[in-house]
Amino acid sequence: MITNKLVKKNVVLLLILIVLFVFLIPSQKVYAQTKTTVYDLEKSSVMDDLSTFIIDGKAFDIKDYPINPDGKLEVLTFVEYCFSSDEANINDYELYIYLYNPSLISFDTSHILNKIQIAVSFNDLDYAQEYQKFFLKFCSKSSDGLFYKYKVNDPDNVILHMAQDFSNTHAGKRQYYVSGVELVQSGHYNATEYNVAMNYQYSGFAEGYGDSEKFPLSMTSAGIETLQTDVNYTWWRPEGETEGGNNIQSQLNSVYFSVPNELLEKYGVLQAVSMEWYEYFTKWVMICDNTEVYNHLLSYIGKTITAYDSSAKYEIDINPHSHTLIDGTVVWDSDFVYNKILDTIDMGCEKTLNSIFYLFESDTDKGTDYILPAEELLKYIQNYKGSGEKINGKYYSELFEDFVDEGRQIGYNQVDVKAEDKFSLTSYNLSQSFWQKLFGIADYEKEEFDNIKGIEQINSADFTLSDSSFGAKYFVNNEDASKIKEYCVSSQLKDRTVFLLRYSITDYESFSCKFREPWGSSGTSRVDNDSYAFRETVFLDLDVIDVTFYKDGVSTVIPVVSNPIDGIADGTPPVEDPEDFWDWLKKVLSIILGFVLLVMLICLLWPILPYLIKGVAWIITLPFRAIKAIIKALKKKE
Repeated sequence: MITNKLVKKNVVLLLILIVLFVFLIPSQKVYAQTKTTVYDLEKSSVMDDLSTFIIDGKAFDIKDYPINPDGKLEVLTFVEYCFSSDEANINDYELYIYLYNPSLISFDTSHILNKIQIAVSFNDLDYAQEYQKFFLKFCSKSSDGLFYKYKVNDPDNVILHMAQDFSNTHAGKRQYYVSGVELVQSGHYNATEYNVAMNYQYSGFAEGYGDSEKFPLSMTSAGIETLQTDVNYTWWRPEGETEGGNNIQSQLNSVYFSVPNELLEKYGVLQAVSMEWYEYFTKWVMICDNTEVYNHLLSYIGKTITAYDSSAKYEIDINPHSHTLIDGTVVWDSDFVYNKILDTIDMGCEKTLNSIFYLFESDTDKGTDYILPAEELLKYIQNYKGSGEKINGKYYSELFEDFVDEGRQIGYNQVDVKAEDKFSLTSYNLSQSFWQKLFGIADYEKEEFDNIKGIEQINSADFTLSDSSFGAKYFVNNEDASKIKEYCVSSQLKDRTVFLLRYSITDYESFSCKFREPWGSSGTSRVDNDSYAFRETVFLDLDVIDVTFYKDGVSTVIPVVSNPIDGIADGTPPVEDPEDFWDWLKKVLSIILGFVLLVMLICLLWPILPYLIKGVAWIITLPFRAIKAIIKALKKKE
């Protein structure tokens, strides 16, 4: 790890600081300006700045920083510029970070997801107790991309006020705990977080911002502990609905990650986790069971249709209900309708969809058996070519609703989950007897899932459970259960323990969906009956900020270094609806008709039935009689 110091041009002081392992940036470039001639560090070249730096006790020399394809991104220094306790100088205060990029990774320098994680409060022992992420503003890079300079964007002066408060109680000293830097590589959708793990301590003042003669500006640095891990998303839905017949399921959202056992032994149990994400609700995702319909509608994705468009041809009904009037007219009633055909009667219960944004073709015999993998949905969102604004600079906002579940917050969210937090879900499962089906009565059995832990350690004894048993115990879907168990085994071999973190319950909506075309000359309208549509909550740039351990009455906060992820669940078919009496009657009549036809066939064949039975028996026994004849012939030869 490189230790960085900023050096003032004073020979005696420089020698003392080197002995104390303190390195400072020479004053003529950064700190020697008077208050009326502040140097504009934001606009200066990164190479001009570096040429004045003292790093590791020696003047910066580019020969010490070669290109290395296997090298890792490093922080050269973290610069506090023009700090003052005087509020009049607040606008001059700035923070910069300089990076050495040996493998020449190409970064998207203007991306909104470029961030730095810094402590914003400290406890009585001067250890960080809360971290926050701040956006990075790109300033400059070398022509070959070997060196980068970013400015920390803190419009609310959170860091400044923290530094001022700390300075007031620590004889002018300021400290900055920097745990990680998140940068988006060119062509990537999510940021990569690079471990910094440094505490930069400043004291003294730049000229014009305090008594710089008596207290010259200086900086020392030391390492801090971080938890480096990978965060993974998972989800779980009980089989039933949140209320009987509403086709909405509760969804428990979780992440899992591993913690080195040495941290647990040193600091105790995992007590709390701080995390953040951007929350959005997808627009309707259509699952089409008909290849012809699917191929035709592909060119209409994202297009606006305000009235029936015959070229689009198909009407799409979400949660449709058909009724036949006395005169034989079919009336369609649905919750949502796209490209409404004029030959249907509007019951006034529909919400018009002017556009469709998601369309997938099922690859199963029956569309309502198809499960859309989360990976496919995420890939679709990433490759979608739309227009207008993008969320977090990566996904088109037109793919998402302008609302989320009631009581939840759209966009940025930050929460602290504690070990004592509990989550509860209620599920109503359909249960219809013969007579209930006969009269179209729905009956639901209530199932409750209480006291689900906010933070739960996965027991090593459960690694061998079946996927269904593991999923039921830890409230994760069966498809993810296998991956989580493999992750647990791999983590155990690295002397790490895996934890599940439950952080929210959201609604998942899934309804039957019909694609139909106008009435034909035959007086019928083709309807695709085996499709469905769903909407769900997604968690973009989901990230764990820090974790809190507890041991012997002491809480210890450790910052987390992990790559942000996008949390998206599978799309699953709607839960079973109560069977309509007429649909049930059709099935019963079909069974009866089939039985009658079978009896009639037997009656017709009855006169020749004995001969048919003898013929079948003769064919079945033919191989055995042939074998018997061969054996008999062989015995005669003997």
